[in-house]
Amino acid sequence: GIEEWLYGVLMTTAVVGYGTGAGLAPICEKAVGSVQATVLGSVFFALGILLIAPTPLLGGAIPNDNFWVPAGAYQVMTLGAGLLSTIVTPLLIAYATRSGFSEEDAIVQAAALQVFVMGITLLVGPPLG
Repeated sequence: GIEEWLYGVLMTTAVVGYGTGAGLAPICEKAVGSVQATVLGSVFFALGILLIAPTPLLGGAIPNDNFWVPAGAYQVMTLGAGLLSTIVTPLLIAYATRSGFSEEDAIVQAAALQVFVMGITLLVGPPLG
C-alpha cells in the first residue's frame, strides 16, 4: 500500500484534474468543435491509462517504479475524463434531437446511458483492479 498522505495527494490531483478538464471543455469545444474536443479528451484519458501501470506498449520508456509517475498519469486521465464527461452529454442530446427525438426524450436517453455506463464500470472495474 501507500502512505495515507500520498493517497490524499492522489485524490486531490484527481479532483484538480477533473475540474481542469471540465473547465477547459467549453474553451476546447469553442476552439475546435465538439467532436474534436471529445477526441482530445479521449487521447488524454488513454494516455493516462497507458502511463498508470507498466505496459509493453511503451517499451519501458517511462519507468513507474515510484509513486509520482502513476500519480501524474492519474492527473492526465482525470483531465481527459473531465473533458469527455462535460462535452459528451450535450453532444448526445444534440444528436438525438437532430434525429427527431424530443429534447425531453433525448435528455432521458442520455441520463439512462450514463447510468448504464456507470453500472458497467462498477461491474467490470473492481474485479480487474
